[in-house]
Amino acid sequence: MTELANIEETTADEHRPDYSESIKIAIDTLNRIEAHTRQLYIDVYGRQVAIAKNYIWVASTFIAFTLGYYDRVLANAFSSQRAITQWDVAIAATLACIALGAAVAFFLSITISWGSSGDEHGVHISQVFYVDNVLAADPVSATQILAHYTGLIDCADDSLNQTMAIIHRKGLTLRKIGLILQVSFALCIVSLVIHLMEELL
Repeated sequence: MTELANIEETTADEHRPDYSESIKIAIDTLNRIEAHTRQLYIDVYGRQVAIAKNYIWVASTFIAFTLGYYDRVLANAFSSQRAITQWDVAIAATLACIALGAAVAFFLSITISWGSSGDEHGVHISQVFYVDNVLAADPVSATQILAHYTGLIDCADDSLNQTMAIIHRKGLTLRKIGLILQVSFALCIVSLVIHLMEELL
């Protein structure tokens, strides 16, 4: 009976599917997704933060420009020391647009450089992968292990998609900030031209 049982067990083992290669592929896939997510979050997101910090300085420069320009050119007119001309009104409107655009760019840049809730998941995805210690507690079958890693791959893929969505959203915001700052710079030139025309005419 013992020999028959051993033969049946051996036969069952021979017909049991071998998932070892599939498990290795699943682990490798999991590690690749995690590495790619970390690379996106650290490299691309870090570059976006650096650009946002540069935009903060540019926006601050435009705000300082408007304040200095107002104090030097328009302060006397609006304090009733001389008559207000149409040139003064045009320059004041231009400076107001510059200041408003620079303020919006400054706020959006700070939002990107400081981050926001929900942006941190990409850094901590390894915790999602390995916090489940159920597998270490009890012996499990190869199918359970494979199913476990398949579930982790789905979780990692979702985390990767969320990270890419965050980076895409911040990239669009940076493009908007860049456009706002370009318009503000153009308005700075316009204000200088208006002041020059006022002096010449």
